[in-house]
Amino acid sequence: MSIFKEYYLNIITKKYLQFSQRASRSEFWYFLLFNFFISMFIGTLDLTLFFSDIQLPSFMIENIAVPLNLGLIYWLLTIIPFIALMFRRIHDIGKSALWLLLLLIPLLGFLILSYFFVKAGDKEQNKYGENPLSDINFQPKPMGALTIVAIIVLLIVANVAFMVLVLGASLTGLALSLQSEINGFMDIQQNITNTKSTISRNSKTITDNKLSIKVPLTQNYELKYSNIKLCKPVDKKDDPFFSKIIADNYATSSSCSNDICEVSIGIDDKTNYPSDIQMWIEDSSGNCNKEKMPAKSPTLAGYSAKIKLTPELLSSMSIKDNNYKISSKNTNNYSSFSIDGIKVIKFEYNKKLDIDTILINDKPKFNVIFDHIAVSSNNTKKLDKEVKTITKKKVSTKKEAPMVVKSSPVKKEMSTSTLEIEKLKAEIAELKKRRDTLKKQAQSK
Repeated sequence: MSIFKEYYLNIITKKYLQFSQRASRSEFWYFLLFNFFISMFIGTLDLTLFFSDIQLPSFMIENIAVPLNLGLIYWLLTIIPFIALMFRRIHDIGKSALWLLLLLIPLLGFLILSYFFVKAGDKEQNKYGENPLSDINFQPKPMGALTIVAIIVLLIVANVAFMVLVLGASLTGLALSLQSEINGFMDIQQNITNTKSTISRNSKTITDNKLSIKVPLTQNYELKYSNIKLCKPVDKKDDPFFSKIIADNYATSSSCSNDICEVSIGIDDKTNYPSDIQMWIEDSSGNCNKEKMPAKSPTLAGYSAKIKLTPELLSSMSIKDNNYKISSKNTNNYSSFSIDGIKVIKFEYNKKLDIDTILINDKPKFNVIFDHIAVSSNNTKKLDKEVKTITKKKVSTKKEAPMVVKSSPVKKEMSTSTLEIEKLKAEIAELKKRRDTLKKQAQSK
């Protein structure tokens, strides 16, 4: 017990910052021996906690959560006294601590320092102090070179055995995790097969004329400026085309109360928005000046979908002319415009939707299934390719009077199943990525 106290406890307490004086090779190698076995014990505890359900605290390094483990705490507590011990061990053979810089030389530097650490110290006093073995208060049997070699071999064998144990446990945990991921992947595939079978059975019983079309649900963004007092310069008061807001032809709007306005600039792509925004603002002296506004990050304002009313789509709903009213079940906010003579309706939503029902003359005519992707306004010309008919009953060649189409529960179930397939496909893609990552980690270890 006196050896443990003298050659371990005193080193990490009384000699924690003692870089001067000398340390015998017995002190150095006994400390390494005790330190190694304590490290192995703490490492075993860390390994046990890693495979348990206990959640340890963590800290962030470059946005990566690194768990705080007992081994790391122990290393931080002992690294300084160990460096101090190396200083004293080098002093014991009469050499400067600058020789420790040999550690910067791979392998060769380690071998030279290992020889220094094994070498017996100066028997007499040197410039770094008295011989540590001359201490009358503690005089253990000096450690011979053969004993030191035996300790080194023991440390190497124990270290290799511990690493094999840790590696085996890690590979076992990795294999179990991979097997769990594969089982989940197989369950999802089975769910997709079952869902497809259900859709196949249900599709045979559809008897209504309602269509289902798939269109992108676009994320709409805006730049907002608040507490702005917009004004109009005197020389522009009679100009009906004068704009108080200049934003590179982007759509702008403002709402004012007591001459204080909130300005909104609508953008379709959050990565492409006006960099030079200017406004005519009245200052505290009542002067109207054009000022450049500071750059801001766009915020999500809502969602929109564009539906192109092609002749084929109108014909499938038995609509023969343009005298019809179109509306949505989920929003009253919509606008219309024409592209190449074909009417396009833009519906705007406050929240993210999976499906909407479009009404013609207040009667439900077709469903819209949304793709949750951000689409730039540059894709407006490709609207024909974006609108994809998923399910459509063959249109009779006979002339029939327009009829009110009732919503079919079977069709609703089919639309819901289609959405489920899309979500399951996304989950499968994510699982495949995780599976490939785990395989690479297993191969690297």
